[in-house]
Amino acid sequence: MLTNGTTTLDPRHSDSNRIHGVTLSGPHQLAWTCQRRIRVDCRKLARMAGADFPAVRCMQALGADHAEVLKPAPIHDMEAFRAEVVDLLETAHGRDPAFRSAREQHRVEVMRPGDFPDLGYQEPLSVAIYVKGICMGVWDGQARTRPFNHMLKQAIEATGTMQVFGSHEGHGFYAFWPDARLRAAG
Repeated sequence: MLTNGTTTLDPRHSDSNRIHGVTLSGPHQLAWTCQRRIRVDCRKLARMAGADFPAVRCMQALGADHAEVLKPAPIHDMEAFRAEVVDLLETAHGRDPAFRSAREQHRVEVMRPGDFPDLGYQEPLSVAIYVKGICMGVWDGQARTRPFNHMLKQAIEATGTMQVFGSHEGHGFYAFWPDARLRAAG
């Protein structure tokens, strides 16, 4: 058990801890295989991800001695990755007629964050936070080293295009497909 100010964490009994508005998942909840771990201190993480990065605030609040930036295995087969993402999207959007139609017509497009830099969507970042050598949890999110372009996202939606941002196996994706309802709504 760790107590730091008003925050008490017990990694043995909690799957999720909130620290200053940031949720840490238990270390056993990392859903993908981590290939590489990069040990960083708070200052280095702030330089990598931005000073307002939530994991940096967590580290400061907990008095963390270090963190590890977790890197996923590289994507060796982009077509297989895209197919897996479309299958993943099926679980969330499978009842949506626009998604079903786009999937049947092979019109669900999947891109990596770097494929469309103007949008400002960046790779996800997973950070394991350690206090006194004990992993207190893993924070998953996005570094904000450049701003997200909300105006461009809205302009794309106005053309009748549904957009989804997410991650699979530790890698970010940007998926989109035609949805005429969005054009009518805009």
